Amino acid sequence: MVPDHRTFLELCPRCAPLVNAPTADIYGVVDINPPTNLSRTNNPPSDVEVRETRQRIQLVGIQLVGIQLSKMELELDLTRKRTLFEKIALNCAILSPMRRAPEDVLLEIFAWVVAKSLEYTPSTRGAAYFRRSKGSPAPWNLSHVCSRWRALSVSSAALWVDISLHGRIRRDFIEAQLKRSSSRALRISVNWSSHGSNDEIFGLLATQAHRWQSIHLVVLTPAMLYILNNNPTNLTRLCTFSVGEIDPPETADVSDYRFLLAAAKLSTVLVGSNHETPLPFEDLRLNQLRISHDAPWRAVGRHLQQLTLLGLRRRDYHIVLPALISLKTAQDEVLESLTTPALQNLHFGYGYNSDHPQLVSFIRRSGCTLRRLSTDNTLFDMGFLRHIPTLWELGFKFPFPDPPAGFSRLLLTPSNPIPLLLPALRVLWVSHIACGEDNSVLDLLEKVVNSRRESRIHPTPSVSVLNSSSSHSLKRLGSKGMIVELWENKDASRRHEELLKHSHPITGSAVVPTPEFCAHNVCLNKFGFVSEIATVRFLRDELAIGT
Repeated sequence: MVPDHRTFLELCPRCAPLVNAPTADIYGVVDINPPTNLSRTNNPPSDVEVRETRQRIQLVGIQLVGIQLSKMELELDLTRKRTLFEKIALNCAILSPMRRAPEDVLLEIFAWVVAKSLEYTPSTRGAAYFRRSKGSPAPWNLSHVCSRWRALSVSSAALWVDISLHGRIRRDFIEAQLKRSSSRALRISVNWSSHGSNDEIFGLLATQAHRWQSIHLVVLTPAMLYILNNNPTNLTRLCTFSVGEIDPPETADVSDYRFLLAAAKLSTVLVGSNHETPLPFEDLRLNQLRISHDAPWRAVGRHLQQLTLLGLRRRDYHIVLPALISLKTAQDEVLESLTTPALQNLHFGYGYNSDHPQLVSFIRRSGCTLRRLSTDNTLFDMGFLRHIPTLWELGFKFPFPDPPAGFSRLLLTPSNPIPLLLPALRVLWVSHIACGEDNSVLDLLEKVVNSRRESRIHPTPSVSVLNSSSSHSLKRLGSKGMIVELWENKDASRRHEELLKHSHPITGSAVVPTPEFCAHNVCLNKFGFVSEIATVRFLRDELAIGT
């Protein structure tokens, strides 16, 4: 029989149940299970069994009280632990370098945070790229940290020059951002759809149009065009104008863009959904744009002297671009309406006819001196090359596993041998999809080089073949000194993009042997002259295409 618990249990000063010695521990020895003869039957318990059962219930209750008290004590310790950690964190914050950082260092950090919060993302209405913020705009978040950060961020106009509009926008926020940006140039991104635009907010931004450095519109609506064309302020700082889609398309008359004539610094115009890159290349692309007459665009062409790259698709108007250097197109009709006296780089696509009458007329009309020519047209007529004897670089890009059957005949036709047609040729390249160990292209190019040597025409061109499985073939060519290196280019795209930003016209024929120029040259050719799968570095004495 278990004695009454009140005879051996007492409470300690902390109210925890204890067992007096030499009494056994109730947690480990006392049997709290009911008798089997009672738990498995419905027999009535005796008086002794009733008393023992009540004692067991009391003992179990005491155990539960002890466990509950232990739990409370543990929770109290955990609370104390969290409090101590918080105190440590508060004290460490006092010693944080950010608290003692000079204001100029903080501003540099703020500028980096703002830049990281902005990204170029493709519009859902097309492939054009537009700048927008991820989540809440960084300047607003920085101004809500503390009074010092707020005063510093609000006083720094450079943090507020990127204005991104998407979703519902509060007018007071835009007014505050315009005020905080002071007189700095603004970069505007409007990501509204045709049904979600806010003409009032856009009109508010248009009052500061003289400060716009770039503006990107997902959709250009008639209301926006009206605001831009009737804005009393001139776009004196505008460098980039980008539109992803015109809504509705039938309203896209060229006269609607007369506001661009007031932009003295405009160098980039992107219209349509065929943009291939978000980088600010000096590029005029006209796509999905209905033009009823060419007079305003002719004026635009005379006005935009800064343009150095042009991409056109199926247009029938005339543009004079005296500073244009590079042209990529896939339609004969484009050249009928284009005059480019400074053109040096030309790529034409599969859509051209075999005799290229428009191309010949275009070169004669423009009086340009072509230096680089490339094509993916399998019907290319080598006889055309007699019209461009100043060509330094010639390239072929074939979208098939093997070059076309007539490719060899085109390169080595007795009446029109390429070595005699192009006495100034320095670089000849072919880009095609590799097919097993087929060396027909390499053999052909070797014949071209040998033919040039036999004709005693100097210098001998460097030769490159761009594909994904030509390592042993490249060793063959390399052993003869025609090519130095071909390496897979997976990580150099960012560097190429940076080089492209600083691209400039070819002004002479000085030898530039540095690898940096080679990467620069390949990157320039990225628009059709050289595929993106590899970068080629040429021998020092074989590269004389200048910068």
